[in-house]
Amino acid sequence: MASQPGPYGRMLKIGEVIEQTSLSRRSIYRLMRAGQFPKSRKLSPQRVAWSEGEVEAWKQSLRDSSNT
Repeated sequence: MASQPGPYGRMLKIGEVIEQTSLSRRSIYRLMRAGQFPKSRKLSPQRVAWSEGEVEAWKQSLRDSSNT
């Protein structure tokens, strides 16, 4: 279950990001380091999450580039 909406909208845990993108955890972090995937936000010292809106925008950019 995702956390409550905040300043970045609904926040997704890593499992939800994996489910929505079909990427592995390793691929997500590799793409983040390369600046090709939205950065995670630190929720607490041991928890991070991703903005659902940013992940959706990333997915849309992939769809747009594949239609070109």
